[in-house]
Amino acid sequence: MLLPDILIFSAFVFLPVVYAFWLSFHEAYFFSSQFQWVGLAHYNDILFHPLAEAAGIVVEEGPVAAYEFLTDPLRHPFLASLKNNVYFGLLSIPGSVIAGLGLALLVNTQLKGIKYIRTVYFLPVVTSMIVVALVFNFIYNPTYGLLNWLLTTTGILNDGVIWLADYPILAIVAMTIWKGAGYNMLLYLAALQGLPTEVYKAARIDGAGRIARFKNITWPLLKPTTLFIVVMTTIGSFKVFTQVYVMTEGGPGFKSTVAVYYIYEKAFGEYLMGEASAMSFVLFGIIFVVTVINMRYLNTDVEY
Repeated sequence: MLLPDILIFSAFVFLPVVYAFWLSFHEAYFFSSQFQWVGLAHYNDILFHPLAEAAGIVVEEGPVAAYEFLTDPLRHPFLASLKNNVYFGLLSIPGSVIAGLGLALLVNTQLKGIKYIRTVYFLPVVTSMIVVALVFNFIYNPTYGLLNWLLTTTGILNDGVIWLADYPILAIVAMTIWKGAGYNMLLYLAALQGLPTEVYKAARIDGAGRIARFKNITWPLLKPTTLFIVVMTTIGSFKVFTQVYVMTEGGPGFKSTVAVYYIYEKAFGEYLMGEASAMSFVLFGIIFVVTVINMRYLNTDVEY
């Protein structure tokens, strides 16, 4: 009974992964059927040699010089693209948690018609990322965009800002948080409605106010949900691609080039399939390590 599922999984998931891993040890081009064995050469160029050189720079010139060396897009573009992923994650992870929790607390009521309001908040989640990215391109437009119009009309800014040129990562992060807020709201809402009411009743009898109840009861009991959102958002911040491709194409310059977009350019722009495959597995290793660290240090038991 499982044979069809195994065959489909092998054809569309397992075999492509194995083939990509095999390619990462070869010099391979997109339209060529010739493959040259290079062993760990791609991994050395991408990761091992730069790290070895950076270790020497740390000893001679300090960690700041080593950081600038590793994240120089002219020398190590893949590592520089990872730096943009880190910036993206540092902004999007807390933003996603705050937006999702805030919306969940807002809609966690028994008001008439609240189901329709929850549906409205969830609509961006089921909307195509390409469509949302195109809409936000219009919103960020420096000439006739909605955001500049609001900020200049209300007097917050005197002149319009070229958001996708001056602050591309920030602009993409804001769009990503807006799109995913409904999904995180749903997770937090389910968790909120499953919390034990007896604890809140006891806290009210003890005289605990809203802030004290949230700080000492709600937030600690939501830790498993928060951990899940943090882990998934962290993985998503390393996999971000579509919105970058639609909104900035990695620019201007190297400002918004993230790892997956750079891998895509290597594979389908320069046709260097071997090098692109090696980068993919380096990225997989980084995501795996970061996820293990998240699970190790953020995972805490909850006791009622």
